[in-house]
Amino acid sequence: LDERLRIPKESMDDAADSWVLLDPSRPDSWSACSIVGQTADGNVEVQTTRGERAVLSPKSVLVKNHPEQDLTADLAQLVHLSEPNLLHTLSCRYAIGEIYTYTGPILIALNPWRDLSSELYAPAQLIRYREQPVGILPPHLFALADSAYRGVQQESEDQTILVSGDRCAALTERGCIVPRAGLVLCWGFADGSLRASLSRAPAAAALQSLELLHA
Repeated sequence: LDERLRIPKESMDDAADSWVLLDPSRPDSWSACSIVGQTADGNVEVQTTRGERAVLSPKSVLVKNHPEQDLTADLAQLVHLSEPNLLHTLSCRYAIGEIYTYTGPILIALNPWRDLSSELYAPAQLIRYREQPVGILPPHLFALADSAYRGVQQESEDQTILVSGDRCAALTERGCIVPRAGLVLCWGFADGSLRASLSRAPAAAALQSLELLHA
């Protein structure tokens, strides 16, 4: 996915209304383009925002979403759900530091390649997401943790959060953050203290188990 996010900035032109894959052997070669003509045999001529021209089958040209959807927080809300549109929105969000994006009930997380723990996972952030329906605030792991906690608390139903991906370190880290958040939500607000809650016996024992999983 990281490779496919490398859509050249030159291809992000608001005037373009379509996407074209000029080189099918390169998954990162989607280019924004405009249709400039049609041939007698029914093919279309396109010009990319980098000035490249090509004659292709109409099936090879995909409709591009309007620029107002470039930063959509939930990919399920995009008008056109083709691969280049999905990657383009993820890329635009990533460019402004938004590493989380929803796609329906799924949370997509991109590697920020820098430490964001003090920004994303501070206690103040957890408090901010407490008792907020998913989608009200920007996409975040804490939103899923709070939703799962409320499902247990209010509906008395078991909850499962599946963490999947291709980088073990990132998976383990996120796999620890979510239950940590759930533990704090469960034990941390009775007296208004987040820090004190983690010293309580059930929470401490659970966190020790998480540390073993992390190791």
